Amino acid sequence: MGITSEYIDESTQFFLEATEKPMAVIELNGDICEVNENFTRFFKVSRGSNINQIIAQQSSLEFTATLEKLSFEKSIVCHFFMKVNDKNECTVKTNLYFNHKTNVIILLFALPIKFRENQEKNWLGALKHTSSLLFLSTKDGYIQDMNDLSYDFFNLSKERFIGNNIDYVLSLFSEDSFNEDAFKKQALESEYAETVQQYIHPTKNIRYYKIMMIQDHVSDLFLLKITDYTEKILLQEQLGQTDSMLEVGQMAASVAHEIRNPITTLKGFTQLLKITADEDTTKYLNVIEDEIERMENILSEMLTLSKPTKIEKKPLSLKGLLDNIIQVISPKSIMENIKIVRMDEFDGVPFLLGDEGRLKQVFLNLFKNSLESMQPGGTLTIYMQHCGEGQVNVIIKDTGKGIEAHNLTQVFMPYFTTRSDGTGLGMPFVLQTVEDHGGTISVSSEVGIGTSFIVTFPIIEKDETAFKKLINSK
Repeated sequence: MGITSEYIDESTQFFLEATEKPMAVIELNGDICEVNENFTRFFKVSRGSNINQIIAQQSSLEFTATLEKLSFEKSIVCHFFMKVNDKNECTVKTNLYFNHKTNVIILLFALPIKFRENQEKNWLGALKHTSSLLFLSTKDGYIQDMNDLSYDFFNLSKERFIGNNIDYVLSLFSEDSFNEDAFKKQALESEYAETVQQYIHPTKNIRYYKIMMIQDHVSDLFLLKITDYTEKILLQEQLGQTDSMLEVGQMAASVAHEIRNPITTLKGFTQLLKITADEDTTKYLNVIEDEIERMENILSEMLTLSKPTKIEKKPLSLKGLLDNIIQVISPKSIMENIKIVRMDEFDGVPFLLGDEGRLKQVFLNLFKNSLESMQPGGTLTIYMQHCGEGQVNVIIKDTGKGIEAHNLTQVFMPYFTTRSDGTGLGMPFVLQTVEDHGGTISVSSEVGIGTSFIVTFPIIEKDETAFKKLINSK
């Protein structure tokens, strides 16, 4: 049976885009329908292959039995011996979810730490092949090694750093607001910490640097990576002082025009190559097609901001819209053990005049951000409440890691993102769409407690009976 898009419904597609863990969607016979980027990266197989290629022999029978068992159960968590990176066999925690609507199985993999760590943690290669400043330190903070770029940058000898404490490096970037002890504690407890700090060169030239500290349990070392962040900071400030959406629009239109033509050419040649390609080559071509599609999606997101599509407003039920989107995100919440609480403080069913497609994307963006901010056991609360005459609030509250105070003012700024793979265009789209519907959006957050978004919309009627009367009278 050929692989077609009919296997990937809206909720599965959302899950593929939202999770950073390796994920695959398979048929009942094991054929792979769809994968995300990290699945291909770690398991070296893609669409068109069979999942049994990466199941080690000692887990083959158990895996088959688990697939059969899934027909009667919604979700199962198991541990299987699997082939990672073509050669390593190890135990991988696997969440399996059976989508009864499309008869496919979603597999979500939690790899051991030694595989999950960023590839930059191949220490020797990282020290030699990077444009960032890199320091290796022990768990106690004493510097073991560094790349040549680091001591050249500070114009200090390597001996000045080796054996010294990592505090010495951090103090060179220290601002009044930078709590070095809290930064190191976060890296120790969470395996990762990052901050953006100012550095004043001897020439009095001020630049900004992103400082990341990553813990590696395998080598029991820390990697401190310092990357020049000045251009991005300056761009954010420039966009904040001018009409930021206009700036993004001009930039997006220019970028899209320059990139779309070569993308079209690449797609055409890829399809031609597949005609005569053997099985192995076809797998690689599938990966290329996936990456091309990813680039097109980013361009489309940018163009939405540069040339917003005409809004087609129709009466719609806000409750029905929210319930529909919750169904889309429920597989991800179930497999990641995140509880969704739905409650309303509103008499009746409020109706809006809006563009259903664009509003749906607004709430998908907000729900996705909340899910990604939480660990297993978290809670996402979604509810409506009255907000004065003729208005309704939609409150989205999570129990995630929260947003630092200095970042709250930048949440809706174009290109601002705290994710390494984020475009920083999702929240500007949310803001623009909400305002296009006559609404407002605000955010509050507390680090370690969670984040709340409040979206306020004008309503045309507060219940279905009144709405039907309104329609019939026209």
